[in-house]
Amino acid sequence: MKEFIKEGIEKDRHRGLMESELIGRVHAAFTGEFGAIFESLERILVSLMFLLVNLEGILVSLMFLLVNLEGILVSDAFTREFGGNTRETQKRICLFPLLCTMNVVFKEEFVVLTRQLKMILVLTVLGSIVKAAKQLFNSIVRAIKNNGNICHESSEFDEALVPAQSTVFSFQFS
Repeated sequence: MKEFIKEGIEKDRHRGLMESELIGRVHAAFTGEFGAIFESLERILVSLMFLLVNLEGILVSLMFLLVNLEGILVSDAFTREFGGNTRETQKRICLFPLLCTMNVVFKEEFVVLTRQLKMILVLTVLGSIVKAAKQLFNSIVRAIKNNGNICHESSEFDEALVPAQSTVFSFQFS
């Protein structure tokens, strides 16, 4: 690849282009693509974080609702115990351990769900960064090929381009 760049610079010198002009063109293309890609990544990240915060808020609200329901049933059971039907009181008091168990399970599930959502968020962001890096690499190569006319039209160099159909985490650099 260094040989291609050296040959391209020599050709451009013969055409009257200075290295600084060539580097300026590549830098402008690189900066434009880089800025646009990371601006969209930032928007995606902010949206996902907002979604995660909202989901956590909803789950916390459900947890508080369950705790309040527990409190109502327990206080109702104790008030009925003094003067209420004994069998009815026993039924209502039996609900309390069930609700406590449900609350503990819900809290554990909430923690696991939150961890899973954060892991999904991290993987999504990493996947977006890798995809952005692939796009950036392809745009740098295009800028070098088109603006600077540095690279030859050979199949060896075209294979160095990251294929669009490859998965997010696999790179194929030559």
